[in-house]
Amino acid sequence: MRTGRDGDTLLGYVALEERAREAGGIKSMRTPASLRGCGAARPILGHILEIARARGRRDLLLDTGKHSAFEPAQRLCRSVGFASRGPFPDNVENGRSTFMHLTLADMSPRWAG
Repeated sequence: MRTGRDGDTLLGYVALEERAREAGGIKSMRTPASLRGCGAARPILGHILEIARARGRRDLLLDTGKHSAFEPAQRLCRSVGFASRGPFPDNVENGRSTFMHLTLADMSPRWAG
């Protein structure tokens, strides 16, 4: 798990799950409610993408809720290149989840700043 801080203030956290030899998954990305919409999550997401690339991951998967509360996170993920897709092999469609995929190979780090 990685955290982002500004002094003593926690800006958010994210975890990288090792799913397969060349794939990873983003798990438990969160920012405090008071910091949502302020850009605090972008550098945290960028950091975990860099870690995934450094570990040789070519693909990242994530699943998040379909509820409107998850729309800002979905927009952030789409802004760095994640695209919607069907359920992962170890998941089933439940009507409550949005599944996304990002190919890291040969991508420029457009998620920075």
